Amino acid sequence: MKQLKENIALAVPPLEQLATMADPVELARFRSSAKTPADRVRIGEHMLRRNPDWIRPYLLLAENAPTAFVRGVYLAQAVSVGRRVWGPWLKGTQTIAWWTDKETRPFMTALAIYGEEMVHKGTIPMAKGCLRLLLELDPADRIGAVDLFTEAGLIHPDDGHSNSGNMM
Repeated sequence: MKQLKENIALAVPPLEQLATMADPVELARFRSSAKTPADRVRIGEHMLRRNPDWIRPYLLLAENAPTAFVRGVYLAQAVSVGRRVWGPWLKGTQTIAWWTDKETRPFMTALAIYGEEMVHKGTIPMAKGCLRLLLELDPADRIGAVDLFTEAGLIHPDDGHSNSGNMM
């Protein structure tokens, strides 16, 4: 769980690291004022207006969502955008080193957080689907999804964590 939280921090960077996502002048203006969740929501919405295919703003909005329902909507959107953006790689028509390539981390983080959200909502098939995809993309499980899903009782700790159907 600790590793998952650390990896989430990598995918939802502090405002100082948003330079790759926004114009530097705009970023400087936001950086000085983003002290509250409402400010962070404003930044996330601004980033999405600039590019609706960014996953990070959806994670930022989910992190600052006013309700669990809204959080779930933003997480579902993050996963949906990720599936669309990374479609050729997910289908195997192009190759990439998942998690090693830093650009893939927001999508993988969205999958992990969405899977955790599905566990809490009792939507176990969806949660297991997220885990299976994460382990298929990164069998080394560098995001720590196995720990999360083991804690939720979806897999047994002694089962290993290959994507060969070892879930309960």
